[in-house]
Amino acid sequence: MRVLTSMLYCLLALFGCDGNSSTTTVTRSQLNGQDTLFSRTTQDHDAATFQCLRSSSGRCHYQVFLENCPAGNAADPSTCIRTPMDNFSLPVGDKRLLTGLAGQVRECVQAEVSGPGMRCGQ
Repeated sequence: MRVLTSMLYCLLALFGCDGNSSTTTVTRSQLNGQDTLFSRTTQDHDAATFQCLRSSSGRCHYQVFLENCPAGNAADPSTCIRTPMDNFSLPVGDKRLLTGLAGQVRECVQAEVSGPGMRCGQ
């Protein structure tokens, strides 16, 4: 009976694993041991959730890009093409879900708004 139960658990475990995974990115900066920015982004299939956990300004300011890299050269970010998708700001404790994403999404997040002519992450 134990062997039959063990085989059943193994079989159920195989069906419970679909092979798809999510990617979580954490952005955190500190000054004098205090968080000035703490953000978490989770991308799962065709959706991404952006969550502002802490910010010295009270808001996290996001720029979201769709990133396409040539096959075999994804390790070199200078060869990737970034297409701007969205700019938004979230208050601390809030989160936002973007759906219908058709590729690898990258974000740049800051505690303060970028000045004129500046682009986050450059």
